[in-house]
Amino acid sequence: MCKACPVRRPCASWALATAQEYGIRGGMDEEELVLACRRKHLSARKRSSSGPDA
Repeated sequence: MCKACPVRRPCASWALATAQEYGIRGGMDEEELVLACRRKHLSARKRSSSGPDA
């Protein structure tokens, strides 16, 4: 169903921005949402720890 949805990307972006972990959002199931949220947080931590003085 999500594959043909015209708002799939905004839905996925919203799900990640609001740390949704339940249901199907943007074509991702619950397990994929949790993994994507973890990746997003790890990526943000790496960016913040690698400042100009790093």
